[in-house]
Amino acid sequence: MKIAALSARVSTTNQQQDETIASQLDALMASARVHDYEINPHHIYQDEGFRGTAVDRPALDALRDAVAAGELEAVLTLSPDR
Repeated sequence: MKIAALSARVSTTNQQQDETIASQLDALMASARVHDYEINPHHIYQDEGFRGTAVDRPALDALRDAVAAGELEAVLTLSPDR
């Protein structure tokens, strides 16, 4: 299996309350299964309350570190602006 990360983000309180991170992750996990990606819980990156224009986000920073360390073969996200 190939190793991948999941990346999800919401920026507003309404999105947080509507559990859109959970729905994003559900869709991404389904896609990972279809494409034979292994997802380690350590490689699920979630940023809540950050606008897409902010590139200094805790989970995004950790994701970049994992990519730079060669830990991943792919990053799955519903939308590249997320």
